[in-house]
Amino acid sequence: MKKPLLVLGFLFSTLLSGCYAKGLTHIQAPSPPENSSMGTMYFYREPGYYGSWVPLSITLDGKKVVSIGQDGYTWTQVSPGPHKIGTSWGVELNTMVTGGKQYFRLHTYPVAGGNQVVIKRVPESEALEQIREYKYVPARQ
Repeated sequence: MKKPLLVLGFLFSTLLSGCYAKGLTHIQAPSPPENSSMGTMYFYREPGYYGSWVPLSITLDGKKVVSIGQDGYTWTQVSPGPHKIGTSWGVELNTMVTGGKQYFRLHTYPVAGGNQVVIKRVPESEALEQIREYKYVPARQ
């Protein structure tokens, strides 16, 4: 009796992972335009935590920017001034943007196996090293 359930479970998980693999589109990442009057905000997400197979929606000032899966990232041009970053999991972060600067925000989990998303500010050199192998997802502009 256990063997058919194991086979059924394996088939279901294979089907589910195949559906997710087709759910997000990844393309070659363009470079952000050099625009000294706008800031560039990068958003990226670490792999391998509980629930990381579910795409995470990111908002900026209440407007959806992107949905990214694990190992995903995007960038968007942002006007100078105060902004509020939000996620579909209810986490928010207030941030200030200056024209001509780049900002990197990592969406991660504070404890392995946890189910709480946190948004971290990350230094540029560290972020660029991390996202080098990640998949680019175009942001809504």
